Amino acid sequence: MLKRLAVLDIGSNSTKLLVADVLGGRLERKVVDRSQVVGLAEGLTQAGTLNPEAMERTCLAVKSMADEARGLGAEVRCVATQALRIAANRDAFLELIRCRAGVDCAVVSGEEEASLSFEATAARLADRLEANEDLVVFDAGGGSTELIYGRDGAMRAKMSAPLGALVLMDRFLGLADPPTDAQWEGAVGLAHELLRETATESRFALPERFTLAGVGGTATTLGSVMLGLERFDSERIHGSLLTRGELDRQIVLYRSLRAEDRKKIKGMPPDRARISIAGAAVVSSVLDWCGKKSFTISESGLRYGMLARFAREVGEKA
Repeated sequence: MLKRLAVLDIGSNSTKLLVADVLGGRLERKVVDRSQVVGLAEGLTQAGTLNPEAMERTCLAVKSMADEARGLGAEVRCVATQALRIAANRDAFLELIRCRAGVDCAVVSGEEEASLSFEATAARLADRLEANEDLVVFDAGGGSTELIYGRDGAMRAKMSAPLGALVLMDRFLGLADPPTDAQWEGAVGLAHELLRETATESRFALPERFTLAGVGGTATTLGSVMLGLERFDSERIHGSLLTRGELDRQIVLYRSLRAEDRKKIKGMPPDRARISIAGAAVVSSVLDWCGKKSFTISESGLRYGMLARFAREVGEKA
């Protein structure tokens, strides 16, 4: 029997909603797939707590999305990531959305986030991989970056680095508009350092031969600007190849403009204009660390992985 399910993904920078019809544990049709930048983790790096304004913005977005999903007849599940993993006042925020939005939210670990992102991306890109070729997926978020690799849809290794666009904004790239050369170099240096440290601590090593794929709002924003889209279109972006040359072109452009002027860039979602420069810094560091000159953009990510798990559970109960 066809079942309508919804996943709310509360990220460090944006909150996402995916509503879909599933049948027999599989996604049959997307009904809604949208995101809203709310900046939940703004200032978290220094303060260690979520600030009241960010909590309120996020709560309003969660309530709106939950109401939308329930209005469409969907059963709702909600998850949160890095910001809620590290915030000292996370319990207060979880209670706030429970009372205001009527949803219980599960905080997933970095390991689980990596696993779910990989599973969803591997399923969507399976037909693009050669036989016996490894797939490495990175998810550059607001508060953390996950790297995962595997083959034939099976994950083999993963790591979650405390590196995200909001982390770089708090430490370097939000201090001037546009950032200075020194601030840019500091941000990229920190990104490389965090990737190296996390890989060493988690004993994560890349395979010899692999295809690199990127998921999340930063990756799809880069794709939208590359394609010069008048309106954001995830279906057109999905599967696009973004080269190092194109990334460098966008970085030069972002570094030359104030955040307000970045909104005028063709393909730039206005609500991602401010953080776009930090996201590009994370992706640049990931490409350097992986030794790659390009990556494939995938629209799949945590919310798709959670939906697949949700659908399997519903299917097992039917």
